Amino acid sequence: MNLANFVIFPTDIAKPNKCNFNLKSYVDSILEIDKQSTSFQEFIHDNIEKYDKELKLLNENHIDHIKKYRDIKDSFSPKLENLESDFQEFIGEHVALSNNQYFWVKLTLRSIFCNKIYEEGVIQGSLREEKPYGNPILEKLYQSRNQKNVYLNSDEKLYMASICNTTVRKIDEWMGNKRNRVKKGSKPKRSIKKSKIAIKKESR
Repeated sequence: MNLANFVIFPTDIAKPNKCNFNLKSYVDSILEIDKQSTSFQEFIHDNIEKYDKELKLLNENHIDHIKKYRDIKDSFSPKLENLESDFQEFIGEHVALSNNQYFWVKLTLRSIFCNKIYEEGVIQGSLREEKPYGNPILEKLYQSRNQKNVYLNSDEKLYMASICNTTVRKIDEWMGNKRNRVKKGSKPKRSIKKSKIAIKKESR
């Protein structure tokens, strides 16, 4: 999916700069590191360190790549003045493509490490209880699509996982559960429970 295709999302969601590439922030959102076992803490810190190194290397490679395009642009021969506009357009397109690829590689890298930590957290039973029905961003995305048949492609899942600070698997689960509830015309258990409490209060 090209960055230009973010029109598939509501305008307030279609903002790539809202993506979270801070792995520590993700970990902090799902568990309290200081309360975990020593082995799990080491696993977390080790993966955060690896991720940061990979991300730094990716950033450096991208900067170097863009610099090469700019060097080519600056070395444009005056003898080809009649082709300058075509040449500038050619370089611009390649820089845009490079930026686009860089963005999606970062999303993929984040997803790989998020999944590692999440899965280890599941194994160790250390994850906090999540609130699958309390995500306004996913709700807004769902409402903006064909509600009876909402399926996200792999790129959309990567993007939403970063925006919502969760894993691709959790995005999959949320969308699947939402489709099933809409199909059955049912409400989340939390909503049903709140409705029952409200009815009891009114009857008093």
